[in-house]
Amino acid sequence: MLRRSKILRAAGIQIAVSSVGTAYYGPNRRAWRRISEGADICREDARSTFGSWQRKSMRSDQLVASRLRIAADMRALTASPVRTALPAAHFDRNESYAYFGDRTLGPMKELIQTEGLRNELQSTNPPLLIDVRLEDDFETAHIPRAINNCVFEVAFQKRLVAAVPDRTQPIIVYGAGSESYEARIAAEKLSRAGYSKVYEYRDGFAAWQHAGAPVIRGEPRPAAPQIPNGPRSIDVAASSVEWKGRNLLNKHYGRIGLSSGQLEFVQGQLSSGRFVIDMTSIVCSDLHGTELHDVLIEHLQSDDFFDVARYPEALYVINAARRIEGATPGQPNLEIMGDLTLKGISGPLTFCAAAGVTPDGRAAAQAVLSFDRTRWNVLYGSGRYFQGLGMHLVYDLVDLEIKIVTQ
Repeated sequence: MLRRSKILRAAGIQIAVSSVGTAYYGPNRRAWRRISEGADICREDARSTFGSWQRKSMRSDQLVASRLRIAADMRALTASPVRTALPAAHFDRNESYAYFGDRTLGPMKELIQTEGLRNELQSTNPPLLIDVRLEDDFETAHIPRAINNCVFEVAFQKRLVAAVPDRTQPIIVYGAGSESYEARIAAEKLSRAGYSKVYEYRDGFAAWQHAGAPVIRGEPRPAAPQIPNGPRSIDVAASSVEWKGRNLLNKHYGRIGLSSGQLEFVQGQLSSGRFVIDMTSIVCSDLHGTELHDVLIEHLQSDDFFDVARYPEALYVINAARRIEGATPGQPNLEIMGDLTLKGISGPLTFCAAAGVTPDGRAAAQAVLSFDRTRWNVLYGSGRYFQGLGMHLVYDLVDLEIKIVTQ
């Protein structure tokens, strides 16, 4: 249903904007993008017609061109019998519908509010309510009559299609809350699968609880594990250092093992530490199993590069660590400041890592960084120190992917 709808007429096409949400679907993503961009222009022209929109000036030739482009794209889209749901093309935060002649393209989904969801669940023929959060969250607490189908799992759509083959079945999806995207992603997936009556309770479980609505509760989730104060040894089998070196056209990559290490924690936060890199363990993954593998490893372990006979180990000492404010899960959340000793030379090396605690209470972190090898006297093939290198040029920067896990 269109609520507080505004009808924009452009070259024989009607585009209606209501207060529910915004979405388009069709078999051609680029055409839809052009339609949305052109409709934005047409909307500007229509603002003078509707008192709630402020009048803005625009060039008439731009408006005409946009109308013609929308018309051409709509004719191309409606010629196809296939309808594929696509991400929203925004006029505003509200639901959008498009019409061509007497054919309706939409809605892809509608938003439903808390009171509307209450009424639907109390009706004689309630819709199917799906909680798309993790199963653990669902088991802890969920809205009455809801079933769980986690949208983060690849089997989400297949499970639903098998359980609900009727594409006209009304379905309401909800997630954690309005700031989390799982409900809107689930609604788009269902629309792509051909379900025609999809409703998104975007405010989610947080708003349902805040409204004092009834909740089915199970066992509370255990508290997240914390790192105890003091030293924690590094699990060298679970930890690793991966390297990558490049020149203009090629690259090589591989791994180096750790021989030992320890991290120190104060009030659950990393304060200091160290880990030892076994330079004799270096391998090249892209040449594994070929005759060139041993040739390259011998080259890297020679005095051309790391001079492993004299310096069999490298050492990284963590002097300090700082939490990065505002980092969300999955983003680098820890800045690590320390010194790298390589080929007997020590120098500062600072990088950012994504750190956390595993379900079994172990500290873990991963970092991706590049360091300039020439600062540690690894000069072979460096254009900074040699001229006329030709095919022997090797980039100064070496990429590292470091994974550290404690015992």
